Amino acid sequence: MHFDAYVSGAPYADQHKKHRLKFFINLDTEPRRWNTSLTLPEALKFSANKFHEPIANDLNIVCAATHEFGCLEGAGVHTLAYPTLSCVIGNAEAISHAVLYRRRMIAGEFMIETRDMLDPKKSTHAQLGSWLDAAGIEIRKPT
Repeated sequence: MHFDAYVSGAPYADQHKKHRLKFFINLDTEPRRWNTSLTLPEALKFSANKFHEPIANDLNIVCAATHEFGCLEGAGVHTLAYPTLSCVIGNAEAISHAVLYRRRMIAGEFMIETRDMLDPKKSTHAQLGSWLDAAGIEIRKPT
């Protein structure tokens, strides 16, 4: 189980701080199977005790840290089976997941400028600070 993190968990450059949406269309004759569990804000609350030092308010760093610190260990898991020709859409930086079985699919990813969203405050980047605060995780001061 993981949240997507990129470039080995390095901080996002400002031009890459975009809201992401991925889609997967199952083209196989068999269901595509995934495990899913907590959302990122839920995982941060669930595992706040694993963050022993302040962390940067950076989505990519936090997503990589959740994997490194084992933040989803002990969380409940749901197994889902997506039938042929079904489509799943989500933000894999905010929804924990693990692919169990897949073969043929169409996949794509969209990056949305925060300023183009109907409500920019709902961007995962914009919400991260409040998610960390709600979990009681100290945010590292920018240098």
